[in-house]
Parts: sequence; C-alpha cells; structure tokens
Amino acid sequence: MKIYFLFVLILFQIYFANCQVWDYSYTIYTKSDGLPSNTVYSVCSDKNGIMWIGTNAGLCRFDGTKITIFTTADGLPNNDVFQVYCDSKNTIWIKTMGKDVCYCKNNKIFCKSNSSILNKLKTQTKIVAIFEDSESSIWIISYP
Repeated sequence: MKIYFLFVLILFQIYFANCQVWDYSYTIYTKSDGLPSNTVYSVCSDKNGIMWIGTNAGLCRFDGTKITIFTTADGLPNNDVFQVYCDSKNTIWIKTMGKDVCYCKNNKIFCKSNSSILNKLKTQTKIVAIFEDSESSIWIISYP
C-alpha cells in the first residue's frame, strides 16, 4: 500500500511541476519589419496603446500593424532619439541628441521653431531627462 501511495505522490509532483512551465510569446521587430534601425534607445506606450520607439534613425509610431517613422524631415531636431516619454495628457516628449527637446501631439512634431512653450526654454546645456510630477508639471532636467 505504501508503494502505491508513493507512486501516486510522485505522479502528482510531476503533473504540478509541468504546470509551472510558462511559455511567453513575443515578436521581434527589425529593419526588415519597417523599423528605420535595429538600434533602439527608448520605448514607451501612450494612453491609446500606441508604442513610441526612439532609435538612432528617428522616432517610430507603432499601432500594432503599421510603423510610421518621424525624422528631421518631419520636424525632429535630430534623428538620434534617446528618450521618449508620454505624459498624462497623452503628449509624447522626445529627447534627442544634444540640447534639443521636442514633443509630438496629434502626430505632429513641435520643437523650438514652431512651439511657443519650447521657445521659452533656455537650454544651453545637455538634456538629461524628462518626467512629469504628481501635479502634471513637466520637468526637463539638464546639466552644464
């Protein structure tokens, strides 16, 4: 009787051990799928589930099926996009190489040349980070 009990106990352990195996599915996107580069610096998701990807060849908007690429021809100050951040108002803030910061609202890029808000910034130094505090104020951190 003890041998049967031990046998059943071993079978249950094997059964439950197999239940612990997780199989994550994922998809890898590369240049062949429409990205402008295989080098990705930053990724964020907006309130609508759109993924925004910062690469060394521009900003990408991915809605799950189509990748739209924004470059200097679309108003980016630089194609090297190091940080992408979505605030509470669904504005995508973009930190590019050097002292340039811009934002994307309704699929249009705004920078110092076409934004009165950014034109007020006196960025003589390199931008380190962009974030939003609990009062919905946007903070742009820089250093000399």
